[in-house]
Amino acid sequence: MRDFWFRALCLTAAFGGLFTSCDKEDNNQPLEDQGFVTFAGLGMRFVDVNGNDIVDINDMTTYPIIRPYILSSDSIKTILANMDSLYYGYNEYYKNNVFLYDGNGMEISKRDSGIFISPLIYGNHNGYTDNYLYVNGDIDTLRASWTYSYSPDCVGGSYCSKLTKLTYNGIVIKTEEYFDVTIITVTKDNGKTSIDISH
Repeated sequence: MRDFWFRALCLTAAFGGLFTSCDKEDNNQPLEDQGFVTFAGLGMRFVDVNGNDIVDINDMTTYPIIRPYILSSDSIKTILANMDSLYYGYNEYYKNNVFLYDGNGMEISKRDSGIFISPLIYGNHNGYTDNYLYVNGDIDTLRASWTYSYSPDCVGGSYCSKLTKLTYNGIVIKTEEYFDVTIITVTKDNGKTSIDISH
């Protein structure tokens, strides 16, 4: 049931906004622990030691999935077995067609240089959130750090959240504004993971 609500949250965020705008006259709203999802401006390519993609765009059981909580192995198998996709359109950055999948919380694109994944990441008002990425039988951790500032123009509440840092398995991969795109290549080698970062 929890996974259903997470997918519904992603679907809402992907099509038209997550919450309504806040009251512009109220500048004393408390900072509430309210969950949200947002694109991280992150492109990820997953490869083996020979540089070959381990994600097959024609085999959805190889697609990475992400959650803000730990999944059991049975839950992962169920999600992958029931994966769905939706054509999303032309991505100007990737210069190619892209698809949304897993409740529209993940974006996949095939480029000349390989298969790229762009995830939605989960946030809250605790200062940081751990997002668990399941790929190739591994569980990796994307930790997102947030700051919050009051603004009457924020969508979803009186406080706007800003992604200030993103780490992948403890390695800092992003510190700039989350609208800027960061590309990482994640190499998988028999349970070992290494990361190459480009901007």
